[in-house]
Amino acid sequence: MELADYEVIGERVEDHQEYVTYDWEWSEGDTGPAGFEKRGITGLAIRKYDSSLCTGCSVQYNPMLILFSSAFKGEPFPKVEVVSGKQQLAADGFENTVLFGKCACHFNKNNPNIKKAIQLWGCPPDLEKFVEVLANEGIKCDYNEYVRFRHYLFGRYKESEGFNLADWSVK
Repeated sequence: MELADYEVIGERVEDHQEYVTYDWEWSEGDTGPAGFEKRGITGLAIRKYDSSLCTGCSVQYNPMLILFSSAFKGEPFPKVEVVSGKQQLAADGFENTVLFGKCACHFNKNNPNIKKAIQLWGCPPDLEKFVEVLANEGIKCDYNEYVRFRHYLFGRYKESEGFNLADWSVK
């Protein structure tokens, strides 16, 4: 996994390296991505991830957002909050609190603010189980929306000049 372990042909990688910061635009009220506000999604408060979100849950975070977005049918969610990581405490005022990952489940196990906990154990939580558990609570996520999103991402590069799928294969 070290650059020195590979033979690099052409220009030096070091000459083109730069640190890029990236962050999702989030709502001012910490209720979810700005895109959710633009779609009119209400009744749902997905707390913005923080530095305590591990690699496992961070990989499932964007798919989780896509799944929640797929459940939106124009009506407000039933006062649902989502917390994740090792530091986020559920707030008062929500009917349902989704605890995304084992760290959030452990950290909030005795939280008096939680009326009904929807615990998504796992490190990270399994997305198909996520869909199943939320369906039992009346929140119908469409797993196929996540699959379509993955195909969309792949399709953006598939037709690009210079893209060769074989370059991304493990030999």
